[in-house]
Amino acid sequence: MGFRIHSASVALPLLLLLLAVVIIALTATSIMSSNTQVPQEELQKYVDDAIKDITSYLKIQHVYATYSQHKPYHLTKIAIQATPLFHQEISLSNWIIQIQTKSNLQLYTYNYTVSQIDSSGVFSHPQWNQLSPQYYGILSIKDSDNSLNTHHSFSEPNDMAFFTLPVSHLSLENNDKITLFLSPGTGVEKTMTFSLPIPTQKVIQLR
Repeated sequence: MGFRIHSASVALPLLLLLLAVVIIALTATSIMSSNTQVPQEELQKYVDDAIKDITSYLKIQHVYATYSQHKPYHLTKIAIQATPLFHQEISLSNWIIQIQTKSNLQLYTYNYTVSQIDSSGVFSHPQWNQLSPQYYGILSIKDSDNSLNTHHSFSEPNDMAFFTLPVSHLSLENNDKITLFLSPGTGVEKTMTFSLPIPTQKVIQLR
């Protein structure tokens, strides 16, 4: 179903998890019993996506990337927009992000590079100049208590940030298939797979 449990001790509020599972089951049952004809594949995808969300620390809202402007056209940067699902502290210190291609597996660790996005564009922010190929950074969008800057962690459900990954060295081109893995120190690994589109514009949305 696209995720793996790394530890038997998953630090999620058990009551909320159980309630969410019940809600998913009731919703799926309602869809199946209604007059609406829903293909089995769509129903399975709904259940899988919902379970992946509630058993992960973070909700991935969008994934963006930029193409180079000169041949050979390839991805240069990836930005993953995320927000926490629960009202609990989520430390980013032990998170690892991996990018798997047909010929490579690149690991990124957090080097405590965090910045406010302010008025800068996501892909034109000066932070990119501080990142080397094996590290990802954090661009804070919403952080009312400044927890990302001071403690390198999400603390409120309305916190929001971008994970920023330099990928120019991976030579990712049109039609390449890549898989992103977001792995917490303890908990559930989140995975996303994409086929890269034609570079008709500089900034593309992968999700």
